[in-house]
Formats: sequence, structure tokens, C-alpha cells
Amino acid sequence: AKNEFRENMLAYANPLCSEIERSIDYIKSIYRRESVKHILLSGGSAKIPGITDELSKRLNIKTEVINSVKKIDFNKKTLKSDSLESIASLAAVVVGLALRREGDK
Repeated sequence: AKNEFRENMLAYANPLCSEIERSIDYIKSIYRRESVKHILLSGGSAKIPGITDELSKRLNIKTEVINSVKKIDFNKKTLKSDSLESIASLAAVVVGLALRREGDK
């Protein structure tokens, strides 16, 4: 049942994977001398079971879920590390905005 769920989720994510694949192909066509060496996923879709493996296999590019809180210190008394890690891929934009400085564009 677990494998069936994973396969169903990946089938549901197929349009997303195809769109990423088209974007990579576009980048390759524009920047012929450059190549994409690594893909970092964020957001809710990054939590789809098996999506990183699927994209790695389809694109032959290392793919992983970004941990936007990896280097952020936090109060371990008020927040458990597993709670923080469970939202790490969802918090990429929030963390990015929090790290901005006055005058950043």
C-alpha cells in the first residue's frame, strides 16, 4: 500500500516534473556552455514522496529538498528541531525575506 501511494503521488506530480524538465531543457538551449549541476526543491511539492529521486532519474541531475533553516540557530526549549525540519522546505521564501537587509532589491 505504501508503494502504491508513492506511485500515485508521483503520477499526480508528473506534470510538475515535466514542467521542471522543460525548464531545464530551455536553460540548456539558452546557456549552451553552462549546465545545471544541482536542483534544490522547496515548497509543499518538495514533500511529495519520491519526487527528488524521480527528478534525479529523469534529468540525470542531483536533486534534493532545500533545508532553508540548516544554518539558523533557534531556541531548543521553545521549538523542537524535528518541528523545524518538517517545515524547512516550506520556509525558503520566508527565510530569504528575513535575511534581507535594507536596500536589497
